[in-house]
Amino acid sequence: MAALVARVDGGGRRQIVLANQALATLLGESVARLVGGDLTRFLPREDLSAGPLRDGAAKGGAAGDDEAENHEDDEGSGVRRLLRHDGSMAWVETRVVPVELPGEEGPLVLAYLTDVTDRHEVLDRLMRSEESFRTMFENAPVGVAISRLNADGSRTVVRANQMLADMLGVDIRTLPGSYTTAFFVDDMDESSVTARMMDLWAGRIPEVADLRRMRRSDGTLLWVRARANRIDLSDVDGPLLLALILDVTAEHEANERRRRSLATLEATLLPHDTVTVPGVRIAARYRAASTDKQIGGDWYDSIALPEGGLGLVIGDVEGHDLTAASVMGLVRSAVHAYALEGHPPSLVLERANAFLSSIGTDRLVTLGYVRLHPGSRALTAAVAGHPPPWILPRDGTAACPLQLPAGLILGALSDVRYPERTVILPPGVDLILYTDGLEDYPGAEEDRIETVMAGARDAASAGASAEDVADAIVSSATPFDDVAVLVVRLDSADRLHQ
Repeated sequence: MAALVARVDGGGRRQIVLANQALATLLGESVARLVGGDLTRFLPREDLSAGPLRDGAAKGGAAGDDEAENHEDDEGSGVRRLLRHDGSMAWVETRVVPVELPGEEGPLVLAYLTDVTDRHEVLDRLMRSEESFRTMFENAPVGVAISRLNADGSRTVVRANQMLADMLGVDIRTLPGSYTTAFFVDDMDESSVTARMMDLWAGRIPEVADLRRMRRSDGTLLWVRARANRIDLSDVDGPLLLALILDVTAEHEANERRRRSLATLEATLLPHDTVTVPGVRIAARYRAASTDKQIGGDWYDSIALPEGGLGLVIGDVEGHDLTAASVMGLVRSAVHAYALEGHPPSLVLERANAFLSSIGTDRLVTLGYVRLHPGSRALTAAVAGHPPPWILPRDGTAACPLQLPAGLILGALSDVRYPERTVILPPGVDLILYTDGLEDYPGAEEDRIETVMAGARDAASAGASAEDVADAIVSSATPFDDVAVLVVRLDSADRLHQ
């Protein structure tokens, strides 16, 4: 995946600080020519005032918040054009987040770019030629519907092809005028769907894609992949949306069987027991997603270090498939070995990143590593694109995240240095490590993790064991993603020194 880190200044300049070879190949440049240059030279002149590559730093406090709101979704993503070295255009899907790097002054943004030129050009040709579009509409091997976006956000079918009518088991003449909600099973928040359709029509997002269930006329259910794009037709008034609907019921059922089998494999890659270290109790929990996703890459680990300390690992490999599980097993083993060698967290992450680059995968990995000395309660930690641990006082005072300098996600670039921080934990606290399935899912409120941790703190202050606290945290998670949790409880100071 193409990736870069850029420095955004008040004058609009975006100086490229780091770039990988995938980006150089996409742009037809060398990495050496990219680094130090201004990203704006790859943006068409008419695109200079918009887009996440310009505004990604706004979430970190730079100017341009209002404009960013008009061009990005909540993750700082979008589809934009880039000008290649040979003068041709590349369409890229971007994901932009603020980032901090040791030794580099900000504001900095990390951008991942996926080349979607082929897909965009095909859709563009179809939309520009009504004759081509009508041929595609009638003969497409998938269900196709054109719906009108009403003022209240509802969608009414204007046209549908025979394939969609056959999928639903209805007479094609009954489809025009029907509300789209009549066909979909109510398993998604309709207000969220409506909001995204409104954003789609307004141009704030390039498309909407979902895996959903549809109900046939005989009551049976279909699993479908539905992808919606904005469309304009000369003979139909009103804001229109084009939906391509693919029946994936057989694929979904096969994936579900595969997921159950792979879950067994995943369980073998996770440690069966946590280590025993005097003065510390550790509760570990893992819960797989209960949706159609297959196998995740979330993992945890606990390591008794040679000098008597404790190593704690939490990580997540991008994706939900066999590759994610395989990469997870490899990275988990490598991190375990680096920790046993006694390296500090910053070096463990640096070596893990180099290892990931060496195995030829394009998967990204988030990772957090903590080295804890129970007797002194000294904790040193570093993260690579991963949520920081939380400190959970058992006296009922407020829980808070450990303030750590941000580190680049593993696999984005090959040569990265990671900052770390050392603190002394106060007595009577639990340390919580978790993967982002706890806080990041469709429709999650912005402060969800604060709510989860407040509930865990209340349980701990009421006398709940570390195991009960871990159960409470996992039970509050939704089924949309895998979740791994470590709850680390230090004995009181007097017991530690007995």
